[in-house]
Amino acid sequence: MDQNEKQLEKKLRDRIEANYRSYIQQLQSRPASDLIEQASEIAAVKLVYDELMDCCSAGDAEYLLRFEDPLRLVSDQWLAEQNVSHSDELGHALWNITDKGLGEGEYAMLEPSRDGPEEAGPVTVREFLEQHPGSCFDMMTPGGFVCLTPEKAALLLSGQSVNGHPGDVEYAMEIPAEELLNQEVLNAGFCDGSWHILSDDVHDMEQQAADSPDQGVQLC
Repeated sequence: MDQNEKQLEKKLRDRIEANYRSYIQQLQSRPASDLIEQASEIAAVKLVYDELMDCCSAGDAEYLLRFEDPLRLVSDQWLAEQNVSHSDELGHALWNITDKGLGEGEYAMLEPSRDGPEEAGPVTVREFLEQHPGSCFDMMTPGGFVCLTPEKAALLLSGQSVNGHPGDVEYAMEIPAEELLNQEVLNAGFCDGSWHILSDDVHDMEQQAADSPDQGVQLC
């Protein structure tokens, strides 16, 4: 690699870094509800940032340097190429689960109701963590993303605050234990050894309940 190619790649890394810092600053001024809506975009920007900082040819760098914000260009294209239907893959996964009886003995089961089926009611983060001891949790909350190991989940339940971040741990902010534990679980699913949870504040849930009284916890 000649000196000119090295300079091109360094110049691109510097610009990508500046683009990323600017993007994070913009996120910090957004309300939590917007961050939740932008979760896929935030994840894409972080992935592209990491990849471009490590591997990008001089030819790619020369082209991308024509743009003021190459990070946004590549991130948008990455998202566009991920926007495909996964219904067939999901259908196959569901078929495997139901046909082979997967999950029984490995995941918590609901006790059958003697009075017939009941609608799932609201579940707080505290209740969910208590129902799944020894688990890992990957949470999207109004205060940002929160990752809990089994040990950190136990400390949270004991009253210790945790950190939440908008997509970059460098900008993490403290979330008081009671604030997080009293939030209600909107959606929860188990994947890759962790529970993935979407939570919201109680007052937001109450407003949503007024608009849609049949809403409950969704397990996907």
